[in-house]
Amino acid sequence: VGIGVTDPDAKLEIKGTGATSGLAFKTTDSSSNETFYIMDGGRVGVTYYPLTIGVASGTTSHTAGDRLFVSGTGGSVVISSEGNLGLGNATDPGRKLHIDNTGSTTTASAYFYTNAVHTGVDTQAHVSIYSDHASSTGDVLHVRGDGTGNLLTLNKGDTDVLVVEDDGTATFA
Repeated sequence: VGIGVTDPDAKLEIKGTGATSGLAFKTTDSSSNETFYIMDGGRVGVTYYPLTIGVASGTTSHTAGDRLFVSGTGGSVVISSEGNLGLGNATDPGRKLHIDNTGSTTTASAYFYTNAVHTGVDTQAHVSIYSDHASSTGDVLHVRGDGTGNLLTLNKGDTDVLVVEDDGTATFA
């Protein structure tokens, strides 16, 4: 079936008017509220949430109020109504970035790598942790390890310059 086209290339092909502001496709609910649309020019929108990807219809695998839920074999990606991002098993993220890697016992939850030249201490740092509230009394960085491996190792050029062992003993190079 072709709408706006006389020789469709698919079972359903809809051709818009060529403008960037017109609707090429739209669905509505029983109250005539727009639910899904495709604009000329390619922009796609979902008015109701969540937008789910990799989840069968009728399946409830997300938290009420989620804006985006993507399910995959390695875990999920969730954007909550509060703007929090959940990765892995963090299907109800309670922080701006919540990574839950409990499904894996062999890989790290996060890995940062760059080959870029860094020229500054804050804005150009590879990873920067910054707290600028003068009244803060809590930890800026909290490291917890329940096993027997080192809690923290700082390494420069294949030389450990600071090692904090699981018992709290610190060794400086």
